[in-house]
Amino acid sequence: MNIETLLLLLGVINICALIALALVVRKMTKHYRELTKGVGISDLQTVLEKQLSLSKEQQTQIEKLFQKFQVAEKDMLSHVQKVGFKRYNPYEETGGDQSFILVFLDKKDDGVVISSLHGRTGTRVYAKPLRGGEGKGYELSKEESLVVSQTQKKANN
Repeated sequence: MNIETLLLLLGVINICALIALALVVRKMTKHYRELTKGVGISDLQTVLEKQLSLSKEQQTQIEKLFQKFQVAEKDMLSHVQKVGFKRYNPYEETGGDQSFILVFLDKKDDGVVISSLHGRTGTRVYAKPLRGGEGKGYELSKEESLVVSQTQKKANN
């Protein structure tokens, strides 16, 4: 490759670079003019100070919102988040699924299981506290354990 070809190639590269730089400068100038539209030189400092103040105010609001979010997130752990329900027939000799089990759990699987046993002589309702999905102080029946387990699985899917 001779020197003339090399100089021509360098000239083309320089022209392309100048065109690219001119486009970037034009875009920046257009953006600057949009920002300062209707603003005199003496007012530009006022506009920039106002924008800085607005930015600080927004940052303060974001920090307050983040603090509120953290409190809400912590509170959310103890709210009912999982509900399970099952009707069933605990006695062979009676008809229909008149009995039921109702489970309420929070994020940590703490909550309550409410059971209703319906028989010929009446209906009995039981409530048992749950801690981590297990009966706390009271043993869960086979049916209650099954509904608690199903409620935990549904919520995790």
